[in-house]
Amino acid sequence: MRPDAELAIEMHPRTSTPAFCEALAELGFNRISLGVQDFDPKVQELINRHQTYEMTAEMVALLRGLGFRSFNFDLIYGLPGQSFEGWEKTLAQVLELRPDRLAVYSYAHVPWKSAVQRSFKDSDLPPPGMKLELFQRAYETFTAKGYRSIGMDHFALADDELARAAERGGLHRNFMGYSTKADAHQLGFGVSAISYVGGNYFQNLKELPDYEAAIRGGGLAAFRGFLLTRDDAIRRDLITRIMCNGLVDWAAFEAQWGLKHREYFKAELPELRTFVADGLLENDARALRVRDEGFLFLRNVAMVFDRYLEDIRSQSATPTFSKTV
Repeated sequence: MRPDAELAIEMHPRTSTPAFCEALAELGFNRISLGVQDFDPKVQELINRHQTYEMTAEMVALLRGLGFRSFNFDLIYGLPGQSFEGWEKTLAQVLELRPDRLAVYSYAHVPWKSAVQRSFKDSDLPPPGMKLELFQRAYETFTAKGYRSIGMDHFALADDELARAAERGGLHRNFMGYSTKADAHQLGFGVSAISYVGGNYFQNLKELPDYEAAIRGGGLAAFRGFLLTRDDAIRRDLITRIMCNGLVDWAAFEAQWGLKHREYFKAELPELRTFVADGLLENDARALRVRDEGFLFLRNVAMVFDRYLEDIRSQSATPTFSKTV
């Protein structure tokens, strides 16, 4: 691995012992991600996640004492039982711990796929309007306290390399989120982990006994892969430009791929008219530009160019993704 390789791991305070944390430091890990979701006890009870603020603060202090300097927290809005009062308390507690980066994700309600989501009622979920307001409060809280909004769902302190990359237009995105590294290889370890190597995707076995058997047998744990076509690569580049910079320079894009965008995307471009009419987007012969509040709907704009979505919707009554709001 290169000296500047990013070695990241997602941890849970309930299962990460001091000895484990020390081992990570010795192995050279340099980025820690903690899935906070929401510190509200009512919410945690409903989603069967028990991780107090005190437990999290203790782990962050331990890790910082071991020399770790880069932390990311994941928050989720739209969870069952969430209230404005509880959410704002969580935001305040997160600010006390001052992680370098924050990811604020929309809750994906897929009870046909996740058993724990069948343990509460649909009526426990906040309605769409409230869900959007929860995100807006997080956005206002973090940007008022020194965090820069990155793309559609990330925040970073002004001196973090992610914020600096966004400032100079050098932001990139992969299946794990936003990154400063363009098209870097990603190696995923553990059950169900996904890797990105050579422009293609591979996923590890999903069951622990199968995963362990493959590793002990001296083989690879990957059980399936996805090789990108030229069309996949073109659309991925376009979606990346939208999600990272909110801007597509059509001349540069056409030169890169040797095509005429009005011809190539003739079926998709008319779908942008609603965004233009709502003042969220500008699209002319020179560029596609996301405007102001349009950055809250980057995912919706990008979805226009995802040719797999319609096939998934038409072929399955239980897709593995949820609504954007």
